[in-house]
Amino acid sequence: MTNEQLAELIKDGHAEYTEQLWGRLEKFIALKARQYYELHKETCDKSGITQNDLAQEGFFAFSKALEVYEVGGEYKFITMLNYPLLSRFGYVLGYRDK
Repeated sequence: MTNEQLAELIKDGHAEYTEQLWGRLEKFIALKARQYYELHKETCDKSGITQNDLAQEGFFAFSKALEVYEVGGEYKFITMLNYPLLSRFGYVLGYRDK
């Protein structure tokens, strides 16, 4: 089953697939958190934000991506996840509003 199929099932009310989709994307989210942390290391360190803090924010981004994902749309789910990730990371560092 693809990420998109899992997201569609979740949006259709089958919350039991959330853990499976999260499990597939958790390493991707951790990678994005590490990349963001390295790019903004000085600000993170000054703010007391760790790479792990950013990775944890990734779950909120994952939830938002599920919310806005358009079933049958032109974008893959992982593509839809990128903007919420950057948005949450920026929010934690005070760069953006929620």
